[in-house]
Amino acid sequence: MLDKRHQKYSQEFYHLLSLIKKAGDKKQNYLFIKQRGNNNQILQLLLNEGFINSYKAYNNLVVIRLNILANKKSFNDIVISKKNVSLNDLKKTQRREGGSAYYILNSNKGLVTGFKAIEKNVGGRLLVKII
Repeated sequence: MLDKRHQKYSQEFYHLLSLIKKAGDKKQNYLFIKQRGNNNQILQLLLNEGFINSYKAYNNLVVIRLNILANKKSFNDIVISKKNVSLNDLKKTQRREGGSAYYILNSNKGLVTGFKAIEKNVGGRLLVKII
């Protein structure tokens, strides 16, 4: 069973990714959203992985610049997860899917992608799968 903190974090992450996906589908260059929870860590991860171009946080507003013009990474689907993932399971899954999906985990090293989790030799709670 998910603890309430993990469930809330997963829902916030999923909500943010859904907004970004919808804006990308509409070919919007910018997305303006209300600041919710700790979006900065999530947005920094998306920036580092090339899913967004940039972001700027203001008092109660976050402006996200999308990668529409650059035709960089985008996502077709987002799947929220409810399970713990061991390092061994993560390696098997990444190998089986050939890197076609991104996994975002909440580990003892913070928010990490599946690739970074393998690199850092950690498992954790799977938040979402980005296809």
